[in-house]
Amino acid sequence: MRTEKKNETPEEQEERKRREELIKQEELKKQEETIIRRNKLNQRQDEIIDMFSGIDDWMDKYALLIDIGNALEPLDEQLKTPQNLITGCQSRVWLYAEEKDDLIYFRGDSDAVMVRGLVSMLVSVFSGYTPDEIITADLYFIDQIGLWEHLSPTRSNGLRAMAKQMRLYAVAIKAKREKMLLNVNADKYDRPIFVKREKKVRTKKEGTNPLKEKEN
Repeated sequence: MRTEKKNETPEEQEERKRREELIKQEELKKQEETIIRRNKLNQRQDEIIDMFSGIDDWMDKYALLIDIGNALEPLDEQLKTPQNLITGCQSRVWLYAEEKDDLIYFRGDSDAVMVRGLVSMLVSVFSGYTPDEIITADLYFIDQIGLWEHLSPTRSNGLRAMAKQMRLYAVAIKAKREKMLLNVNADKYDRPIFVKREKKVRTKKEGTNPLKEKEN
């Protein structure tokens, strides 16, 4: 929204309008990038659905899940820390999140090969998006391929725990960004206030000698 400023020179008005236009273009660019990434996220889910849709026997689907897990790049041993260990899983699962160019990328691993397949699918779907895009994403591929129906209750709970933790990582990173932005904005107004104090000037009376008064 444009607001006219009082007492602006024509040059200042032109500069303000130029800045407003740049901000508008930047916002439109971000919106377009968000739409592209969201379509890409859904496209990746559709690809996973297509991989399983041509298989009727769930034993074969389990085999495909194992193959997906075997293709997952192993997580570095130094990242298999208690902080990255996901609670609520029957097997041990590690998830690591890192931020790059305002996007979040995930890496993960598990000591169970079938669970590694679940980790691999979640990592491939969630990686490369903003915190808000991850938080609001609809993981419809899980229902579409029937995982909730064919996984054991403990496996299903583990899958939910993994997806929940990845969203929590996004929430934490978003909160950290907002706090940093708040601190930057606060610094703009955190300036020391200097109060000029009037200096008291002592005047001496006519015909008096300060040194003699001190001696007396």
